[in-house]
Amino acid sequence: MSLEYSHDMTNTQNSETVPRNDGDFLSQEFDWTPVDEEYTNRKRPLTRTIGDITLHRQMVTMWSGTRHEVVSTTLPDDRRTTDVASIETSAFTTKFGGLNLRRQLALSRLGIESTFVGVQQNRNKFGHLEESAHDQLEVAQFTAEQFGRDQEYILLNGISRGAMIDLGAASIAAEHNQTVLYGDYIVPCFPFGLDLDTVRNIGSILKNEKDPVKSLLSIPWRTLRHYPGTVDKHPLKILQQLKEVPTLLSGTVGTMILDNKEQVAPNMFGHVTVYRGDVLSHAEQWQRHFSSDKYPHMVVDMQEGGGHMSCATDVCYNAWLGRMTTISQILQQSGGLLALTGKEAPVHLHHLAGERNFTFKSHDTLPDVA
Repeated sequence: MSLEYSHDMTNTQNSETVPRNDGDFLSQEFDWTPVDEEYTNRKRPLTRTIGDITLHRQMVTMWSGTRHEVVSTTLPDDRRTTDVASIETSAFTTKFGGLNLRRQLALSRLGIESTFVGVQQNRNKFGHLEESAHDQLEVAQFTAEQFGRDQEYILLNGISRGAMIDLGAASIAAEHNQTVLYGDYIVPCFPFGLDLDTVRNIGSILKNEKDPVKSLLSIPWRTLRHYPGTVDKHPLKILQQLKEVPTLLSGTVGTMILDNKEQVAPNMFGHVTVYRGDVLSHAEQWQRHFSSDKYPHMVVDMQEGGGHMSCATDVCYNAWLGRMTTISQILQQSGGLLALTGKEAPVHLHHLAGERNFTFKSHDTLPDVA
C-alpha cells in the first residue's frame, strides 16, 4: 500500500521575519519554538482515504524555521476509542510508508488516531535530538487542536531513532504541559553515545542481523511487498537522514533522561524492547538505567539473540500490536477514570495494563550503576 505525493513542499518562508536555528547539532544552547501555525496553515494538508481512515500529509514549520513532513490519521467519531493520540517519529533512513504506514493503520483499527513526524527537512542544518523531541511535542499539540484530540495526554511509539527521540520527549513532556500516558520504545540506540565496546563489536553486526533479515521472509507477501516503501530513497532525503548521525551517536538521549530523572521516573510508564544480539541498542545499558527501584513503571524486555533488524519482524510487530491493543481497550473503558488521576494517570494505566497483559508485569534487570 503506497502513500506517495508529488507536490512541491519547498519552504519559501521569509527568513527575515522568522528566526533560524544555526544548525549546530552538538550545541545544547537553543530555544525550542512552537509550530508557526499561520505559515503552516497556508497550505491545506493533502488527504487520502483508506477505508474509513483519512490520512493528512502536510509540511509543518516551526517558528525556528525547522520543517517536518507530518502525516496524521483521523477517524470518524464513532470509530475513535479515545481522544488520546499516538505520536511517532521515524527510524533512521525511514519515512512514512511500508512498516511505518502499517503501524499507523493498525493503531487506527484499534480506534487510536496518530501523527507521524518525519526527519527535519532543512538543508542548511544538522539534526539535533533534543530539538527533535521538543518539535515532536509541539507538533502533537498543533495536531491535537487541528483534529480535536486530547491536548494534555499523549501516547508515544517509536523504533530505533524514533524510540530515542520518544524517550527524550517523555523526559521533557511536562515543559509542554503534556503527560505521556504510555510509551512503547523498540530498539532505542546509543543511550550514552558511541563507545569502544560498540566499535570492537562492529564486526558481529552482520552475523547477528542474518537471522532477523531471514525472518522478514516469513511476513506474508501481501504485506512484505510494501516494506521497501519504508526506506527513504530520494537522494536529498538520504542526505537529511545522514545529517542525523552525529546527534544519534552523541548520547543526548541518555543525558536528557538523566537530567529529568527525579521529576519523571516515579510516573513514567513504558515498555522498552531490546535484543541481546543488537550491538547498536546497548541493551544492557537500558536495563541498568531503567532499574525497577528508580523506574517502577518502566518495563525493559530483553530478548535473547536477535539484532537491530528484529524490530522489523512480524514477531516484534505482533508483540507491539498486542501491547497497544491492551492500552486501547483500557482507554476505551477507563479513559474517564484515568483523566481524573492527573499526572499519576500513567501509574494507574500501568496497574490496569498489568492486570490484563503479563507483558507489563515483567521486568528483567541487571545490577544498577551509579
